[in-house]
Parts: sequence; structure tokens; C-alpha cells
Amino acid sequence: MRNLISRTTQEEYRRLKELHSLGVLLDESVLEEMSSVCRGIAIYQSGTIVENAIFDLDSGGAGYMLAVAIYNDSDKILRPQEPRLEIAWPESHFRWLENPLGKVPREYTYSFPPPGPAGFDPDAVLNHLLRPGRKLYPGDLLEGLLFGVGQASIPAQYLDRQALQMRLSILDGRGNRYSSDVTLRVSREGQLRRRQVKESLCSGRKLSSMHAQPGRTLNRKVTV
Repeated sequence: MRNLISRTTQEEYRRLKELHSLGVLLDESVLEEMSSVCRGIAIYQSGTIVENAIFDLDSGGAGYMLAVAIYNDSDKILRPQEPRLEIAWPESHFRWLENPLGKVPREYTYSFPPPGPAGFDPDAVLNHLLRPGRKLYPGDLLEGLLFGVGQASIPAQYLDRQALQMRLSILDGRGNRYSSDVTLRVSREGQLRRRQVKESLCSGRKLSSMHAQPGRTLNRKVTV
């Protein structure tokens, strides 16, 4: 039994805890020992509502912004890398924004495609820190923003300012997965802006068409 417990992964422990919370009878002492074995990377959502959002992009895709804190809850040196976001709809082309300092030509701030926010100092962003070789010592904390983009549009059923739950996972250098639920606020401001521009253009074309119709005269009553 002890050998089995020592090989328990963090994901397996999470599932056992979920079963226990649903009323499945499990040995409390075994769960306690598993908890000790599985301690590793703890993920906490932080920041404001504005810093935890999903928003429309002009390209038709979506931007993802998360504020998180990543804590080493173990007594070992861990190597957090490969953050993964489980998105609530099909999205096969999601990617994290690359380090602007590695671009050619070089850029100095993180920026989303239009009309997303821009000009973030790399010191406030975790994207380039969660990479192979990064060490997180026991008790150390990484806190900052994660930026990602996807090609799929936010489905129409998700309304502006609606809270939406997703799951963020981080793998360590040994392939162990540590996960936490995160709540993001949907922003449809980009969609609303595009709709207003489209309606304005349609109105302008209709007005131009009326002026361009030949032989059109206005009946005007003249008083002598």
C-alpha cells in the first residue's frame, strides 16, 4: 500500500478528493498520506476582474488574460513549465503570447492583437518564465499575468460580463500535472464595436444610394 501511495500523482489525488467530497467512503489516513506525497505546485487565481478576462479580437478569435500565483508547496525544487488552459469550447489553435524580447524586430512589451490591451511590461508577465529549466524553490512564489490567444470565436451564447469557469494546469519537469479552476469574465466590447461599425457602414451606403438615384425629385409646395 505504501508503495502505491508513493506513486500517486497529483491528478489522481485530486480525483480521489472529488469522490470523497461526493460521499464516497475513503480512508482518511490514506488521503492524508497521499496529500503529503502529492504536495507540489499550488495555483491560485489573483488580480482583478479586468485582469481575468476573455475578449473578442478583430481577427475573429479571442484573447485570454489570467492573473495567477504559483507556489511551491513541497520540500523539493520544482520546475514549473507548460501552462495549459482547458477552454470551454473547441479551440485547436490556442497559443500563449511569445516573449516580445525574442521577436524580430525586437519588441519591449507584451501586446494583444487589436483591439486587445497592449503595452505590458514583461516583468509583470509569466509567459516567458514558465519554461524548461525554470526552478521554483520550496516556499517560492511566482505571481503575474498569463496572456494567450485563440483562433476560435467566443460562442454567441456567452454574454458580455458573464463569468465563465475554465481549468488551468501546469506541468513540472517530471510531467506531473497541477491544476486549478479559474473564473474569467467575458467581454463582448469588441463584438459590440464591430457591430456598431457595420451598422454605420450599412446606413452610409443606404444614404449614398438614395442620393445617387437618377430623376429623384422632391415635391415642394411653393407659395406665391
